[in-house]
Amino acid sequence: MARNWNEVGISWSAESVSRRHGENASDKAVIGTAQIPLVADLDVVRNHFGDGVITGSLNGTSWRVMAQDVSRRMLEKGTKDAEAIREAVYNRLRGIRNPVMATPRTVEVKVYTLPDGTTYSGTNLAEYQAAYMAALVDQGIPADTARTIALRQTL
Repeated sequence: MARNWNEVGISWSAESVSRRHGENASDKAVIGTAQIPLVADLDVVRNHFGDGVITGSLNGTSWRVMAQDVSRRMLEKGTKDAEAIREAVYNRLRGIRNPVMATPRTVEVKVYTLPDGTTYSGTNLAEYQAAYMAALVDQGIPADTARTIALRQTL
């Protein structure tokens, strides 16, 4: 459901946004349409955002600049929906990090197969060796032999 922007005190303007494309700083290519917030009712904006958010944007980073940045990032990630971009701009104005802007990363989890067919995916060597030994003992290997074998295991 779309937010009622009148309750926030802002309206929206759409404008083309560009990204540098080429050797010269003046070489730019339009990448899409940015969503720019405009103050429609200052009293409503002050009540909704609070003076801290408003004065925080007076440090040289205007709402327009923040909106262009968010719009560029979202457009480059494939988001074209104006309302989704508006929500992301709104979050940025409030100081909330937009998850769509975070770069996903892959974390590799190593999984080790124990003698009984179960797996261990932790990172503690002593714990792994204890689980390995227990699996051997459960299969009928004498404890002292199982211990010797388990202590040779590494992660």
